[in-house]
Amino acid sequence: MTGIDIDPKQIQAARNGAARPNLQYRVMNATKLEFADGVFDVVASRMATHHIPDWERALSEMVRVLRPGGHLLYGDFVFPSWLAKVAQLIRFLSFPTRSALNLLADKAGLSLVYESHRPGKVDVIWRKNGDRGGAGSPS
Repeated sequence: MTGIDIDPKQIQAARNGAARPNLQYRVMNATKLEFADGVFDVVASRMATHHIPDWERALSEMVRVLRPGGHLLYGDFVFPSWLAKVAQLIRFLSFPTRSALNLLADKAGLSLVYESHRPGKVDVIWRKNGDRGGAGSPS
């Protein structure tokens, strides 16, 4: 398993708390993942994308490194469209909205597996469409 964060202090804290040898942590920008296409079975992001000004690019990168048939687990705040537009005008930032997430998932070829909404938050599991790459494997 690999965890990433753009902040070296967060990576060091994760390393200090890691008790398992199969965990690795790397300083990395979520909008420019330094992994080949389709190398992960599962990609997870929890309460992170609202901190990333180009969150759409970060999610696109998560999809890129996910193998076909793999799952993207996503949870974060979602903002009403009007508030996201105001924030974008004032701070030149972009915040996730339900409609923007759904559009990105459709364009990326993701199928919805699970979805839970609470006021201002969403938890979603998507499956990346496409062949798993093995003979006789389901797509």
